[in-house]
Amino acid sequence: MSILVEKLDGAKMVKYLALKNWRDLGTVYAGKVKQMQSPDGKFAVLLPLVSTFEDNEEVMLRALRVIATFEETTEISLYNRLTNPSYDFLRWRIAGDSTAGGNIPFNSMGANIDFIKDLLGTACLDILSPAVYHAKVYTKEVNEQLAQYSFGQTEIGSYIMNVLCPLGHYQYQLFDPDTENLPLARRINLNILNNIETIQRSVEDNSQELNDNVESQAISVNFLSSLSEMYEENKDSQITLKADWNRDVPLIGNPNPVSNVLLKPNCLERVMMTVETYTPKEEQNVKATYFGKITNIGTEAEIENRTVFDIKVATIGENLRTVYVIATLSYSDFFIMADKAFQEGANVKITGSRTTTARSIKLKEASIEVAE
Repeated sequence: MSILVEKLDGAKMVKYLALKNWRDLGTVYAGKVKQMQSPDGKFAVLLPLVSTFEDNEEVMLRALRVIATFEETTEISLYNRLTNPSYDFLRWRIAGDSTAGGNIPFNSMGANIDFIKDLLGTACLDILSPAVYHAKVYTKEVNEQLAQYSFGQTEIGSYIMNVLCPLGHYQYQLFDPDTENLPLARRINLNILNNIETIQRSVEDNSQELNDNVESQAISVNFLSSLSEMYEENKDSQITLKADWNRDVPLIGNPNPVSNVLLKPNCLERVMMTVETYTPKEEQNVKATYFGKITNIGTEAEIENRTVFDIKVATIGENLRTVYVIATLSYSDFFIMADKAFQEGANVKITGSRTTTARSIKLKEASIEVAE
């Protein structure tokens, strides 16, 4: 038990009890021990602020037991709360034919994890550096924040991804903070839920609210793009996002925040129109080169009609994410080479006139060669 007691911090416990409205009765033993009394006056504890007392372990365990009794919880539960970081949970529930047994197709799972990460990342950057459009999302600060997140267990009957959003030992620091001082993860969660509700309400009401939020830099184009990808991937399923707020971190200024939203893929078209409107336009028809592997080849069914063909090439974009480039090539000049590279899984180099939209990269009048 001594190893466990070492993780208990008397000063943090004092702050924790202050948050719970325990009365500070002052210190004893030359300021080395704090006396605290429960709000109802029925319980009192001594909390050593130093660990040099011979009976330190006994006193700390007694305090733990008394506080747990007052809170009507177990000593282990209270100990975990005092020694482990706090979390909010974002519960992404995906319900459809493929998830009825509590599982989810591997490709869809990977895609949804990427989309959730994108929404967290873009919401984080919208808070740290508001802008209509972010040329780069996964900055050092965003990556450092996301590195603290993890997934919890899923539940049978649908597929639920529980995202643990770390708040740190924040409950010990809360006295009279304002909204700007909330933990970043809490602000990100509020941002995501509020944004989705605002976006979908604006689409359904056919209002300017969505455009106004983009122009004011409250919602970035990047967030809209991430949300649209999740809409499209799960258009045949129902996705519900629910926040399970850690109540030890008060919901300052908004005791009843948006905590549950149903994603509505029918909003996709309007959202993508907004993305197209506000995404900075890249120079079109410029020569560009990409390296990657061919994932698909398409051409006319009738051989005599085959003058050109399209290939889809997977390449690496930001944050090591897969980006797809569609290239149109001359059938007579390049089909045999491209088909051989496709069959053998060879790396290729494609060059052509690039045109881009918010959703795709295309190369016209392209050429291809096998990359060394």
